[in-house]
Amino acid sequence: MDAEALSDDDLLDLLAQEPRYFRRPVAIVNGRLIPGAVEKVLAETL
Repeated sequence: MDAEALSDDDLLDLLAQEPRYFRRPVAIVNGRLIPGAVEKVLAETL
């Protein structure tokens, strides 16, 4: 599946069907998206 070819509504529909695909919290550090905000990954990024 090409996520870039999907509309925002398509992506939201997929998340509603399979919420496990959405990892929270989401952090953005220096323009880098870190899904799940795992403490170890955040510490390495900072």
